[in-house]
Amino acid sequence: MANFEESLKIVLAHEGGYVYDPEDKGGDTRYGISKRAYPNLDISTLTLAKASSIYRQDYWNKMRLDEINNQLLANKIFDIGVNIGIHKIIQLLQQALNWALPTLICRVQEDGIMGAKTINCCNCIDQQDLLLDKFKKMIVGYYISLNKKKYINGWIKRANS
Repeated sequence: MANFEESLKIVLAHEGGYVYDPEDKGGDTRYGISKRAYPNLDISTLTLAKASSIYRQDYWNKMRLDEINNQLLANKIFDIGVNIGIHKIIQLLQQALNWALPTLICRVQEDGIMGAKTINCCNCIDQQDLLLDKFKKMIVGYYISLNKKKYINGWIKRANS
C-alpha cells in the first residue's frame, strides 16, 4: 500500500512555501493550499501540520491512494491531483488505464471517480512502468492544452519528475 508521508514530501517539494502570484486564480498560497480553495483559512499562518492534515483528508483519502499498491503511481496521482484537481487527475488515470488495459474486462469508466474498479485495475496491471509513462504523457498533454505559457515548463517538469 502506498505511503502518504512519502508522497507528501514530493508535493511539498513542488509546492514550496508562501506564494502570491497575481496571475494565479488561487490567490495566496502556502504549501500549495490556496485561499481560493480554503477561503476561511488564514493562509499566512498555515502550519505545515495543518497543510499535511488538509492534504491527507481532502486529497489522499478522497482519492483512496492508500489502496494503491504502486508507490510511484500513487505519488504521481497525488502530486498532480493537488495541482490540477482530483476529478481531472482521476480521469487522466482512467484514460491511461484504458490505454494500457485495452480489454473489456479491465476497462474503467472515465468518470473521474476513484472507485473499486479503477483501484483494482491500477493494482493488477503487470506493466506498471508502461502505465506510468503513458499517464505522464497524458498529464503533459493536459497541461499543454491549458495554454499557460508562464507555467508550462514547470508543469512539464513536475509531470515527468
